[in-house]
Amino acid sequence: MMGMFTAPALPAEPLAREDVPEPLRPWVDWVLAGHEEEGCPLLAGDGSRACVWPGRLVLALAGEGGRFSQEVFVARASDVALPGGGGPVWPEQVRVGGKLVPVIELEGMPRVRLEAGIHLVEGRFVWSQIPPGLRVPNEIALVDLSLAGKRIARPRRDADGALWLREASAPAATGPVENRVDVEVARRFEDGVPPRLATLVTLRVSGAAREELLGVALPENWQATAISSPLPARLDPDGRLRVQLRPGDWTIRVDARLAKPSLRLLQPKQPAGARWDESEVWSIALAPELRLVELTGAPAIDPTQAEIPPDWHALPSYRLDAGTALELVEKRRGNEGSPGDQLTLQRTWYLDFDGAGATVLDRLEGTLRRSLRVEMGAGSELGRVAIGGVDQPITRRAEGEKLGVETTLGGLSLDADSRIPTSPRRLAAV
Repeated sequence: MMGMFTAPALPAEPLAREDVPEPLRPWVDWVLAGHEEEGCPLLAGDGSRACVWPGRLVLALAGEGGRFSQEVFVARASDVALPGGGGPVWPEQVRVGGKLVPVIELEGMPRVRLEAGIHLVEGRFVWSQIPPGLRVPNEIALVDLSLAGKRIARPRRDADGALWLREASAPAATGPVENRVDVEVARRFEDGVPPRLATLVTLRVSGAAREELLGVALPENWQATAISSPLPARLDPDGRLRVQLRPGDWTIRVDARLAKPSLRLLQPKQPAGARWDESEVWSIALAPELRLVELTGAPAIDPTQAEIPPDWHALPSYRLDAGTALELVEKRRGNEGSPGDQLTLQRTWYLDFDGAGATVLDRLEGTLRRSLRVEMGAGSELGRVAIGGVDQPITRRAEGEKLGVETTLGGLSLDADSRIPTSPRRLAAV
């Protein structure tokens, strides 16, 4: 009897430049060519990296022009977007640290090239009359706006981030708006090797533009692999989600993988006072080809009644409160003990007029629990296959001669047309 002992894998830490052996240091820049983002801070664990973090944009505008200033953190040399662009609204006399720098146009936006570090970017606008609006990069969420010396408490921005100026100073129809943010969280768990987790954080924001530190985004043992957000957002070292908020409805997506095996799904532990959803919706996508599990411990809900993407509605959904865990009780791994494929075949023969062969129409329906490929037997020429009404490419394995199609586990509805070039005496034996 043999035993095998395994140690848990430890995440690899990046090697600092000063720790590289002296003979290899001249090669560092060559090795990192094309991968310069590796020098940017990690958003979380081994996840995405943030190379530019914009600070608050200060705009002081009037009828003849105005000035802007912004502090920007840059982890590596990057082209940083500036406000303005399009027509006469172009930033002039742009200075970084007091020194004039050239402004280039990339993807329709004015940009400056900044080296790694913290920079103060300043510039001005010149116009004959104040424009209706000013283009502001989407990655800039915090804006302090003053028009003719009057501070605008709640600057108006549209869905594309453009800042409206002529209507910005109009008096508000209602009283002061409370700084409020409502957080709703939905997650999609996908079983696999390793399991994956997609987290959608929906924010409903009112009040002034501001930066807020929200709750811990991921449960324990999960490591972020990507973050997608219409607002500047990042995961702090403690896992909390930091976002530069502005009024509106926003959805942030955080993708993660399971770093340590676990059969318990639960909410992340939140620090006291953290803004986070008290009750999360989890959609579960199982992989029966890998293992058969039973879900227990959390109440099931109707996915069509939950605020989740429509393509999640076909998955079983559960509501997880603080302290509630969804248990994945493993019943079987792989195909061991599986009842096997259950298929029914309906075959129609059309004999040739000369009796030299036949055309065969097959309809195959049922459930695949083990097979990931369906092949036509020897003595036939497969001509067309459709699964669920969609034509499929017909392939042949390198080690075999039979033609067939690749499938997935689960329900199957397959139609196939083939030719059997044989005599009538052999039709009954096929």
